[in-house]
Amino acid sequence: MIDDAPIPPAGYFERRYAPLLELPTVQPVILRPTAMLSVSAQARAPLPDV
Repeated sequence: MIDDAPIPPAGYFERRYAPLLELPTVQPVILRPTAMLSVSAQARAPLPDV
């Protein structure tokens, strides 16, 4: 598979996802492009021990 998507400008992800860092949470939020779960499913799903 060839990924020919354009490279976003510097700071794009920091600006886009900065609001997520402001959210109050008791568990770490792991962003994975392959795990598109609803917020309620993420809240119920236990986190694996690392």
